[in-house]
Amino acid sequence: MIDSRKEKLDLFSGIKYIMSFIEGYSLQFIIFFFGWFIIAICEVIVPVIFSIMINQIIYYKNLALFLKISGLFIILIGFNAGMYYLIYQVYAYLSNMYTFKVRHCLFKQMQKLDAEKMSSSKYGDIAVMIQWQAQVCMDFIVRNIIHSFNHIFKIFFCIVIIFNISPYLALAMAILVPIVVMINVKFGRKVRKASDKQRKYYGDYIGWIFEAMQGFKDIRLLGAVPLVMDKFKKNQEKIIRTENQNKFYILSANNVIQLANVLFKVVIFIVLALLVSRSDVKIGAVIITCSYYEIIRKNMQTLSERYMDSQKRLAIIQRINDFMKLPTTDSWTGEKELDVKSGDINFHNVVFSYVNNDNVINGVNLKINHGKKYALVGKSGCGKTTLAYLLAGFYELKDGKIEVDGQDISECSLKSIHKEIGLIQQQVMQLDSSIRENIMLGNKGASEEELVQACKCAGIYDFIMSLEDGFDTMIGRFGRNLSGGQRQRIAIARIYLRNPKIIVFDEATSALDSKTEEKIHDSWKSILSNRTAIIIAHRLSSVMLCDKVAMIDNGSIKKIGTPEELYKNDKKFRKLFAIDKESVDA
Repeated sequence: MIDSRKEKLDLFSGIKYIMSFIEGYSLQFIIFFFGWFIIAICEVIVPVIFSIMINQIIYYKNLALFLKISGLFIILIGFNAGMYYLIYQVYAYLSNMYTFKVRHCLFKQMQKLDAEKMSSSKYGDIAVMIQWQAQVCMDFIVRNIIHSFNHIFKIFFCIVIIFNISPYLALAMAILVPIVVMINVKFGRKVRKASDKQRKYYGDYIGWIFEAMQGFKDIRLLGAVPLVMDKFKKNQEKIIRTENQNKFYILSANNVIQLANVLFKVVIFIVLALLVSRSDVKIGAVIITCSYYEIIRKNMQTLSERYMDSQKRLAIIQRINDFMKLPTTDSWTGEKELDVKSGDINFHNVVFSYVNNDNVINGVNLKINHGKKYALVGKSGCGKTTLAYLLAGFYELKDGKIEVDGQDISECSLKSIHKEIGLIQQQVMQLDSSIRENIMLGNKGASEEELVQACKCAGIYDFIMSLEDGFDTMIGRFGRNLSGGQRQRIAIARIYLRNPKIIVFDEATSALDSKTEEKIHDSWKSILSNRTAIIIAHRLSSVMLCDKVAMIDNGSIKKIGTPEELYKNDKKFRKLFAIDKESVDA
């Protein structure tokens, strides 16, 4: 879940924030802005030109000047049409490129996000933000900045011209405009608050949808479909309530504004009727006043809607801003290059805790010699995986240090750490692409010979060659076209191709049947040759392949020994793997 931050964006700070993404497209935005500004000028000039034409015919009978002004009028309309074409071409380009830049920044932030923060985030919420909410930034610039500026300009211009016609008319407009603005501000705050709530509910809801989709098999097998449907209904009802509340505030504001506009029109017509009856204004001035009244009314109404929309969009921009300020791997201070020659690992009094939680690793001291296979065993939640993730640089230590070949990894760059330390997990990441792309994910520059060798060592080469498209076979989303064992072998081939000096297996075979697990163990012989390995396992068959075993409980190492020693002599070890004493004696 995305944490809320103390910094609350208002209209101006929100504008400042989204403008930070403009770099590289400043010229196009300037062209776009002035294009719309010129169109705004044309819109308010047209009534003036038309009124001059009318006065020349009615009062001065000047047909020649009338025709000249008519020609200018036609040219202005053609110019206006050309400007529309130009700015929409620019908009099409900017909309794609600017939105892409925001999405790119969000996706890059996700890739760098602190591992603890990422694991606690709702993936559906992040996906919606990257794919859909990024567009809101562009909409905010166009509709709530550029268009709003033009609306204000047109209102101001019209009032100035009307003031020259009659100060009384201008005074009437000047009184009613602030009233409408105050109405906007009042209802805008309510819309912003309701929008914040709505976005939070929607983000939670999308995350829940993702979880339900991923767990559809378990839901069916557990007979939980009615329960999930009930949860779906409640989520929908919550979203509908907040949406209705939002619409109520917007409709209420619009109705009040409409009432103000009716009063506005009555006052203008009364003043205008008095001026015409006294012959203080000509017909052209009446046309200008009526036209400008409509321009002011429409622009005030649109400006009101823009302001309401801006509050909704600011709620989304706030979430983007908060997400971009979450802690990332950039806080890792190490810069040295981790150079692993042999692969000795030393944990020195390592202490770690997640944010606002008790220690999950308590003073661990452990030495793993190069080329050895070390098993970490213990109950679920005892700290085995956390210890491995600390070695891989996913988390920063609270105290102590971890050394690889005498080098403190906290002083080394994450890039070099990940180059030298490989990780194979139970849930293997598989892209919806070819087998070739999946295996070469960590080494795009590998040759065909290196790819073949890696697959042979992983025991997957013959299977790949049996497929019609070989390495170019598409494996499907999440590798659904492959068995669990085949996915594991592809992960092993991927690591072999990357060639790290240290490899961590995190429950890599726990979901496989015994026969498939045995084949995977055969693959280990090739990949682990001359490499240091840490094997986190709940299966005795994987543990017995190791040189040493460290038993962990509540974040501390309780005992270290060979698998054979612990198998024969340690009661807790046998209990952990459900081994009875009679089978040991036999």
